[in-house]
Amino acid sequence: MNTAQVSQLQHRRLPSWFTLFGVVAGGYVLLPFLAPALMAIGWVGLGKAIYFIYSFLCHQLPERSYFLFGLKFTYSLSEIQAAWQNTTNPLILRQFIGNPEMGWKLAWSDRMVSMFTSIWIFGLLWFPFAGSYQLFHCGDWRSSSCQWRWMARPISSAISPGLVRVFETQTCGWEY
Repeated sequence: MNTAQVSQLQHRRLPSWFTLFGVVAGGYVLLPFLAPALMAIGWVGLGKAIYFIYSFLCHQLPERSYFLFGLKFTYSLSEIQAAWQNTTNPLILRQFIGNPEMGWKLAWSDRMVSMFTSIWIFGLLWFPFAGSYQLFHCGDWRSSSCQWRWMARPISSAISPGLVRVFETQTCGWEY
């Protein structure tokens, strides 16, 4: 099988893996938005189940989360302490999921929303333009025909803040 035949075979398979990506990533991205909606309509058990599942994936601190169906979209730590418990313990704070007056927080923090929602949306926007790109076969990785090389800069910009934070914590003793 030559390179052109492999590329055609992979292009034919693209819609099936993309459909799987769209459904799985879409479910993963949209479920945190469903939790506050379920809480707002009174389906507390199902809403709390989603909060519980996503508690293993995110810190869910309310001062770093978005709220739906309330007066404001975000609340400060002092506002949350006044409405619930006067504590700075993150293990206690993450238990606050909202109330009818303030609204219900998403099952994700603001960072998780921006990270994973943007990956899903970018994937949905990318697919129509995928066309005849050779996604899985590059030949020589240094050649200009290698389509994945353009991802080096976004990946490095995503990794570098984490590396800087590790360096600061290890060498300077700074804690966040």
